Amino acid sequence: MLATPAYDIALILDQGRRETQEDAVAARMFDAAGAGYIVVADGMGGHAAGDIASERVITAWREALDAELEQPTLSENALIDALPLAAMQANAAVAQYCEEQDAGFNMGSTMLGVLLLEQRVFWISIGDSPLYL
Repeated sequence: MLATPAYDIALILDQGRRETQEDAVAARMFDAAGAGYIVVADGMGGHAAGDIASERVITAWREALDAELEQPTLSENALIDALPLAAMQANAAVAQYCEEQDAGFNMGSTMLGVLLLEQRVFWISIGDSPLYL
């Protein structure tokens, strides 16, 4: 793949009037590869641990995408295939945490993951977190 100019990314979370921040966001750029990602997770309010759920989503996403983007030779198909894999790993991470807690424990998060690949955008969205192009 040909490298393209670096992307400019800015991340911010606004807790608003809530008592706790249940959202999480992360980004990583691989300038030499002309690729990168942004992921947003919105912990579900009203559940026991939206903040933990959103952090687990971010961690699972990063593990899945970093593994592909750190390869010496990037495979476009593998990168695109990593999007649903990251979503499944995030779901499994949240479910595992719930299983480790007391009976009836429940938490959840949305996920919006964006893969920037040269000058193209690929994304996956689970839940109601919007993406505006």
